[in-house]
Amino acid sequence: MESTYTESTISKLEDKEETIKFDESELEEQSHRGRDKKRRLSFHSRHSSASRHKIFPIRESVDPGSVLPTVFRTISHNIDIEKNHQPIDSSDDNDDKVDKADAAAKTKFSNYSFNSDDIGDIVEKFKTDLTNGLSASQYQENLKTYGINKQSKPPSGLLKRIFMYFFGGFGLLLLVGGVLCIICWKPLGSPPAVANLVLGVILLVVFLIQAGFNFIQDYSSSKVMESIHSLVASEIMCIRDGQKIKISSQDLVPGDIIIFAPGVKIPADARVISNSPDLSFDRAILTGESKPIMATSFSEEPGTNYLESSCIAMQGTFCVNGTGRGIVVSTGDNTIFGSIAQLSSKPKTGLSPLQ
Repeated sequence: MESTYTESTISKLEDKEETIKFDESELEEQSHRGRDKKRRLSFHSRHSSASRHKIFPIRESVDPGSVLPTVFRTISHNIDIEKNHQPIDSSDDNDDKVDKADAAAKTKFSNYSFNSDDIGDIVEKFKTDLTNGLSASQYQENLKTYGINKQSKPPSGLLKRIFMYFFGGFGLLLLVGGVLCIICWKPLGSPPAVANLVLGVILLVVFLIQAGFNFIQDYSSSKVMESIHSLVASEIMCIRDGQKIKISSQDLVPGDIIIFAPGVKIPADARVISNSPDLSFDRAILTGESKPIMATSFSEEPGTNYLESSCIAMQGTFCVNGTGRGIVVSTGDNTIFGSIAQLSSKPKTGLSPLQ
């Protein structure tokens, strides 16, 4: 009897434990379902927000780090191909056959040799002095020759742009089609067909909508240029007439001697003339690479890709370690940063496959 009682008691306890475990697993499943539902709602919220941005792609601010590296790498790759005497594939007519602006930038940087020139030749070219820098009179002369260190703004062409908002692409066809449909409604329609009126109104509405989208695209391009201009350094330590002075970056001219130090933003393209062993530059804004580039003052082999040079401090980059000096070789639109900024801010002019 005692054994039977004991066995029945143990059996009831085991059943109770299984029920408890089942209830716990059911609660866990409900909890998982609740979390999954929240994640799905969060995903749908993010997805709908992203969809709205795709439909209305107005960019209040643009990260140049997502724009410049693509153009930089394209030009650098084309330079490498040219130096290896390989033909550039341009068989696709709708791909602009290697855009003329890209080709011009590639040609310009292919002809630059400041990375392989002897420092003495650069000093002679810009009539400067490695110790004392430019004299006041020579600065004025170089300023007249090379201009101020500032990227030029693209021509506005406001009237032409507004015209193209409405009549570029299929705009003219939509307008003509809408007007013809309305004319077919009245006075040509006998009796007037309401369907022609409806079709005409729809075409005119689409005509206005496509003009709005053209404006949005142009506005986004202008925001790219504004974001890029914000990256240019405002001041820099410079040596002139043997004196260390802090000047506005716009006052720099080729031949100026500038000083590198940690945290300094490079205001113009400069050839490194002296450096500590740990001098390095962060070129992430141009190349997209987070690893700093170690700098050197030694001349490179002739024909070396100028954009990949380690003895050129590029405008818009940062000095992250070490100290040194450099002689300014390019300013304004002639810098690597300036040229790429001009290319990045230009709206796409090629036609779509449908057009």
